[in-house]
Amino acid sequence: MYTFSYISYLKFIHKIEFLFPLMLALNCLYGIVEQALLQKEKKKTRRQAGRYGWFTAEI
Repeated sequence: MYTFSYISYLKFIHKIEFLFPLMLALNCLYGIVEQALLQKEKKKTRRQAGRYGWFTAEI
């Protein structure tokens, strides 16, 4: 049982390793798109896209 869980854990880690760059690229794209949309709208609340698209801070 223990070895089986270990193998499944390794497979899970491998999946994350495969998905991580993809998600990072998607985050960057999302950040760029969000910046463009916000510049278009020019709202009163200025938002600054962080290093990644998810972490947006309101100023």
